Amino acid sequence: MAPSPLASTILFHLGPVGITRPVVTTWAIMAVLTLVSRLVTGRLRRHPDRRQIVLELLVTGIMAQIDEVIRKSPRPFLPLLGTLFIFLVAANLSGVLPGVEAPTGKLETPAALALIVFVAVHYFGVRARGPFGYLADGPPVRQRNECGVRHRAGRGACRAVRTHTADGSRDPRRPGAGLHLHRSRHGLHRCRGR
Repeated sequence: MAPSPLASTILFHLGPVGITRPVVTTWAIMAVLTLVSRLVTGRLRRHPDRRQIVLELLVTGIMAQIDEVIRKSPRPFLPLLGTLFIFLVAANLSGVLPGVEAPTGKLETPAALALIVFVAVHYFGVRARGPFGYLADGPPVRQRNECGVRHRAGRGACRAVRTHTADGSRDPRRPGAGLHLHRSRHGLHRCRGR
């Protein structure tokens, strides 16, 4: 039987709090990432060497991913999302090392990261719109369009680009039949018409 993701081995106690193996692994990963970032970013130059080129490639890659998803300037979100990305890669790869248990395999680490993201979403919302503007909008309401695809009401509503029958040919008589290709703010997606 597989071990429970809720049960962790307690290595030692810090007062009344039990410190588990995933927590120690997380601390070790944080220490290594802090040390590596200090060493890598310590001597940045105008004319980069190979080390700096790899670092800039990583940062621009993360910025491109953020830009693709949120379609805004990625600069305000880069410290949080870049750190989460690098930490998650290191945490997941740490399980490959002999004797090391990946901290993401237990519930503690994903729950802590989810709490950080939950707080950050509200922080960035209040920072962008102000507290009253953020509260006035309310939660985003999701609706289903005519093809059953969920989208935000009033934002990025889907519109049919092409209508095809199931075999891929165009059906001008029945625009609602067959496969639809929809364009929204999230990109293109396909679904079956009704």
